[in-house]
Amino acid sequence: MQNYSKQVSSEHLYLALVSGKVQKRLFDIRAFLQAYSGIEDSDYAEYRDADNKFSGIWLRSTCRGPEHDLVIFYIPNLLLRCGMPYFYVEYLITLQSLLLVQGFHSPAVFIVDVSPGVDMDANELFMRIINAWSFIGQSHPNAKVIIAGDSFGATIALSLMILIACSRNSETGSSEAGNGETKDGENAKVTSTEDPSTEQESTTSPPAPAPPALPNMQRPFGALLISPLLVGHHEPKSALGEGRLAIWAQRSTEFFRNITLFGKDIEPNPMRVQNVEIWKEAAPEKGMIISHGASEDLQQNLENFTEMIAGIVHTKVVISESSPFLPPLYSFFTENIQDEKEDSAFVLSAIISRMALWHTHFYLHPGSHEPMNPLSIDDLHT
Repeated sequence: MQNYSKQVSSEHLYLALVSGKVQKRLFDIRAFLQAYSGIEDSDYAEYRDADNKFSGIWLRSTCRGPEHDLVIFYIPNLLLRCGMPYFYVEYLITLQSLLLVQGFHSPAVFIVDVSPGVDMDANELFMRIINAWSFIGQSHPNAKVIIAGDSFGATIALSLMILIACSRNSETGSSEAGNGETKDGENAKVTSTEDPSTEQESTTSPPAPAPPALPNMQRPFGALLISPLLVGHHEPKSALGEGRLAIWAQRSTEFFRNITLFGKDIEPNPMRVQNVEIWKEAAPEKGMIISHGASEDLQQNLENFTEMIAGIVHTKVVISESSPFLPPLYSFFTENIQDEKEDSAFVLSAIISRMALWHTHFYLHPGSHEPMNPLSIDDLHT
């Protein structure tokens, strides 16, 4: 199995099951055995930027044309050490196919490749995600772009929304997205809860290099967050335990701590951003969908964030009683009956349709597609 992933050590051979090459082959085999049922109009293709600034996988329907009216920008869970885009292809191509029957003309999903993150500096990795987001906005200006992710990928999506707001306000010279005034050419300042010791260290350390100019980034139309990992600045050990959550919490904290390319005035960790005005600037244009289990890790943090963000932007919360975490992915990979596997994807596609369809330019054409089975989405889904 080590032949399928250079990132797999002899001590953790089980991680090969989520490596890119293994997942790609498993998907092709399952799709063939199922006669491509439900995804016959969809296909996937790897994409790499000419300058190698980012890479990923496109999921789209070539029969509908290259101009997309909806693009889901998906950030995988970076903390899944071998997590590569192909781990998500089967579920997300199912979601993309269901969006076709929900009235969209040519929906697409772009999964950012964060697999180099194991050996890559946090600043470089974050910049790859930023470059990918900028590319989507520039290459598909008429599409409604929804930023999405699961677990720590959803946390990074929140961080990216904050950075987009800061870059937008730095261009306009606005100081609303920060705690202080914004000087010409500087990013807006984001306040956070800092330790006195941290502030003391910052006064004695040498001046940080000037942060690079952020590329042009559009505000997301919507957001789809699946069980975001919201680790506070000082999370009690009793809440983290000693298992997977404690390890992921440590890695997420280290990841944000190591991000320095934006300078000290921008706080990349969304759990340390306390200013509600910042979230008003960072919130997506139309709405946010948050899907999580009824007994999530750090459940209180998740509920507090949901309550806060719901007061800022329309927020639809989908809670699964049967899944402990990551409900859509959990049920998709554990259910045996195909209809039950696709249940969560069907629900999410319908919610996305209700949020975005009316705002797409294709839907206003006389020959546009109409959503199918509009009533069944209100059935009981557990």
